[in-house]
Amino acid sequence: MLTSNFLKKIFMFHVLRLINYERKPVNYDKKVEILRRSSLVALLAIKYFKKNSDKFIGKSEKYAAKAVKRFCRKRGYSQAFPLLLSSGENTQKIHARPSKRIIRNNDIIMIDIGLKRTAHYLSDYCSDCTRTFFLGQPSEFQQQVYSIVKEAQTLALENLKPKIRGCSLHKKVRDFLESKGYDLPHGLGHSTRRYTHASPFLSKMECNSYLKRGDHVTIEPGVYINKDHPKLPKGHPSFGVRIEDLVLITNIGYLALTRPKNSKMSKIEKKKESY
Repeated sequence: MLTSNFLKKIFMFHVLRLINYERKPVNYDKKVEILRRSSLVALLAIKYFKKNSDKFIGKSEKYAAKAVKRFCRKRGYSQAFPLLLSSGENTQKIHARPSKRIIRNNDIIMIDIGLKRTAHYLSDYCSDCTRTFFLGQPSEFQQQVYSIVKEAQTLALENLKPKIRGCSLHKKVRDFLESKGYDLPHGLGHSTRRYTHASPFLSKMECNSYLKRGDHVTIEPGVYINKDHPKLPKGHPSFGVRIEDLVLITNIGYLALTRPKNSKMSKIEKKKESY
């Protein structure tokens, strides 16, 4: 059974490579602008959910997901992949599709969204962004896990540069999470093209190629706590935390795409935002 699942993953890995085979190159500045715009709408969609969270409490995840997708369509963008919106214990699932679960006060929410201009669906690049946040006051354990995931992402970004292998970056983050008593059950990131999940990948399998200037990749560490996890406090509900940003690799570091263009940046980001 394990062998069968492993072969299935290998097969899908190569199918995705073929589907996303690089087409005619897009001008560098145009590529940045395309990704910037789709990333901005994704951020606005998440902000829309937060701003209207009172309207979604008492409604199902499916209801909230439809509202978010409608918000994007009105702005000329379609989902590049099925919107992932989960709440409460459903956030422990890596790819949780919206369900009939009712969103409640004090829930933890995870939204994974990728967008593409509707008029360019077959030729455009797509964005990819995940945010995990709380509708109420998070528990001390949830705050701790969130901080660890954020620290893991910062570690990856600080080491992101041309000529680094995807497997090396993945190992740095995986080792960090393991030192804290957690696991990284999926790849650290990937590029996007017509669909999400395109080469280059930041995973233990991507050791034969190096990242280069102009590549855009996601950085998405995650920790998922099921009911049997040894660190889960007794009586605490299961949950997961993932933070994902889409970044463009520059000469000396990266350019954060899934952040407002005029947002405040750390000294490290200001230093690295260079072409």
